[in-house]
This record gives sequence, C-alpha cells and structure tokens, in this order.
Amino acid sequence: MESKQRRRDDEFGLLLNKKGLAEYIGVSQALVNELILHEGLGETSFTPTRGGNTFFIRPKVDEWIMSKGE
Repeated sequence: MESKQRRRDDEFGLLLNKKGLAEYIGVSQALVNELILHEGLGETSFTPTRGGNTFFIRPKVDEWIMSKGE
C-alpha cells in the first residue's frame, strides 16, 4: 500500500472543515473529535449563523498545536 504524502501547509486554506483539519494535523477524524471534546481543539473553530458547518481557523489551530507541544 502506497502512503499518501501530506500536502504543504500553504496548500491548506485558512478555514478547514473537520476532514481537512484531520489531514492538516495528521490524525483521524475520530481523534479530532476526541481532541475537540477533551483537549480544547474546539476553541479554534466557529460555526457561521447560516449553513451550520463548523470551520477551524488554521492560525488558531497552529497556536493550539504549539500550546500542546510545551
């Protein structure tokens, strides 16, 4: 099985859906759900009043990652 290479950071948008977020941070969507519930990853997101889809703000995600690395 051939492994898929991760895209460069600049190939990701500033707003990520949950699938894009999982790809961006290199984990499964199930783990993203756990990180949202238990590790504060949900603080990097917003839900527009119309549409109802939740988006994660990439610069805030980067800050969250840095805070967890300490």
